[in-house]
Amino acid sequence: MSASLSPTSADIRAALLENPNLREKDLSQKLGISEAQLIAAQVGFNVTRIDADPDRLIPAVCTFGEVMALTRIGDCVHEKVGTYGNYHPGKHAAMTLTEHIDLRIFPTHWVYAFAVRKEKDIGTQRSIQVFDAAGDAVHKIFLRAESDVAAYDTAIAQLRTGDDTQTLAVAERKAPELVKSDPSKAETLRAQWDKMTDTHQFLKLCSKLKMNRLGAYHVVGTPHARA
Repeated sequence: MSASLSPTSADIRAALLENPNLREKDLSQKLGISEAQLIAAQVGFNVTRIDADPDRLIPAVCTFGEVMALTRIGDCVHEKVGTYGNYHPGKHAAMTLTEHIDLRIFPTHWVYAFAVRKEKDIGTQRSIQVFDAAGDAVHKIFLRAESDVAAYDTAIAQLRTGDDTQTLAVAERKAPELVKSDPSKAETLRAQWDKMTDTHQFLKLCSKLKMNRLGAYHVVGTPHARA
């Protein structure tokens, strides 16, 4: 494969076989593609394209029983074991709220979704993986030993798009949100932060102080936030 050309689907599958212990995110970076493109190259083998619409996807996931929810950004990974349920749809923002999985969903970022099966030493690993327009992972759901595999299979059959193409056109990544803060209001921010009784009050607090979330994190200091 020429270094100046993007890898073909066959090239990507070969790279996966050659690097069985490398995370998909790391391998996709090595190949110069998005993670979603790496997953798409396996469609028809161990991957199925499914509907990414949360209004269809999450109610289906609610039938799986106990699963592991995973969200990763940069150097931070957040994993929660529990069940999905109590789903509230919304065009701008949706949510699923149970004792262990409290997830806010912004549907415009749920662009591509795949059902993925991987054979491992401990058996078959089943997951649902969601990506944004740039092909970056937004959210992943992994079945556990206690999960309902039959419910998973039924959901995939109902959600599959019928698109078996192994290539994916992705958009350019949007620039990250800039910091908007006011260091002179740091004491007020800390005082109001300590009075919060629910995490959903945070955005209102930021708006009141004319900051965004990133700006508030920058000025509030420890122990409230740290890099």
